[in-house]
Amino acid sequence: VTLAEHVEGQLLGMRFDDEEKEDILRLLGHLNDYGWLKKPLAEIAEEEGRPLEEMEFAQEMLLTLDPPGLGASDLRQCLMVQLEREKRTKTLEYHILEECFVALSRRKFEEIAAHFDVEAEDVQDAADRITALNPRPAKDFDEAPVSCGHVWSEMTIEKQEGKWVVQVHREVT
Repeated sequence: VTLAEHVEGQLLGMRFDDEEKEDILRLLGHLNDYGWLKKPLAEIAEEEGRPLEEMEFAQEMLLTLDPPGLGASDLRQCLMVQLEREKRTKTLEYHILEECFVALSRRKFEEIAAHFDVEAEDVQDAADRITALNPRPAKDFDEAPVSCGHVWSEMTIEKQEGKWVVQVHREVT
């Protein structure tokens, strides 16, 4: 199943008008391999000739679909959406992402601990829980046709000087 097919399947049971569905599907063409938007939403709206407000709505709706985090603007939003889906917005990990993302990315656990007045060990535990989230929600989908690469024959059969000659290619077996 491609990512587009997966998203279209989810949209079938939802009450969006045709234009809203099209906007959500348009955004799929602007996702990177991780499933995040490649560029700011304002640029996408301009390229697509669509009002920014309608593309913002499309992104909000895309963020409610599975897999969680699909359509996020960046890693931070991707991870926060996953925590929101799990109703973990009152956790230390959510607050770290919300308020101290740069410090987290630099692994400044002491600085984060001081900010929240908690132990550095608590910050480390929260960071471990964050790393258990999926930073690449589109990773299990492949938009490109499956390529098997080059097919190597195990043997060739040729007629040489009136006789059939079988050559076995041992490197294949």
